[in-house]
Amino acid sequence: MYVDVDYYLVEELRKHIEEAVHSLPASYSEAFAMHRFSGLSYKEIALQLNISTKTVDYRIQQALKLLRKELIVHLDSP
Repeated sequence: MYVDVDYYLVEELRKHIEEAVHSLPASYSEAFAMHRFSGLSYKEIALQLNISTKTVDYRIQQALKLLRKELIVHLDSP
């Protein structure tokens, strides 16, 4: 099956995501990046940052909430 991908749009979305992640509060961005980009578990992140897993969960959930709010305009269908 062939999927027509607009690489320009994909690159634009990637850029918006990167900017949105960088605009997060540092603690949210750090936990989010460790989980989503480095593949660490909440427990691994908690151990590295010396915080509870519940704090990791909170930071990632808040990051996702802020990212959804920031990126919704770029995800709406044309």
